[in-house]
Amino acid sequence: MLMVGVLLIELLQLFTASEELEGNIYTCVQCGGSSSDAMQSSSDAMQSSSDVQLQGARKKLSISDSPDVLRLHLKRFSWNGQKINTHITFPVSLDLSPFCKREGGVSFRSAPEDTSYQLSSIIIHHGNGFNCGHYTSMCWNSEADSWVHCNDAKVTRCAQDEVLDSQAYILFYVRGHGVSSSMVTSNVTMVTPTDPLESGPSAKRVRFA
Repeated sequence: MLMVGVLLIELLQLFTASEELEGNIYTCVQCGGSSSDAMQSSSDAMQSSSDVQLQGARKKLSISDSPDVLRLHLKRFSWNGQKINTHITFPVSLDLSPFCKREGGVSFRSAPEDTSYQLSSIIIHHGNGFNCGHYTSMCWNSEADSWVHCNDAKVTRCAQDEVLDSQAYILFYVRGHGVSSSMVTSNVTMVTPTDPLESGPSAKRVRFA
């Protein structure tokens, strides 16, 4: 049974939510101020304050151009260096379109495949704080058609549920519908006779994608 925690999609929604800024100190070209008013120095602005309509404002973050490789860095450490062990539930497939910039009600990238991502790999921190510990990774291996756990020189097969149950620190998603995309590759030389994930007397080049 998979662990249930804070949903990654909820974190993305919070990160891109509209936020009200403090103070009625902003000018808007469409709502009363002019671009030249906004560019004036503070002294000039004080002299012409009667001509400028100051108002409140809201801020919203959105993605204007989605990347080929999406890296999501989760906050795993508090300000004092202590580890944050909250489990984050992350999907294998991620649709980024709700968080992309919209023009006229349409996503910046209108094609569905442009904002569709597949999980490619994760990095895990083992330890109690940022000043100590150990890092391992879980990656999709296209040749083995399986997820693998990379721990220094040791590489072992792992189930997808193990990946999703892990305390991920950094997530890597690749644009497209397949985790075997060539956008993310790394070469690992291992000793293997037939299976790229079992030890043996001969060396074989294995591509992680």
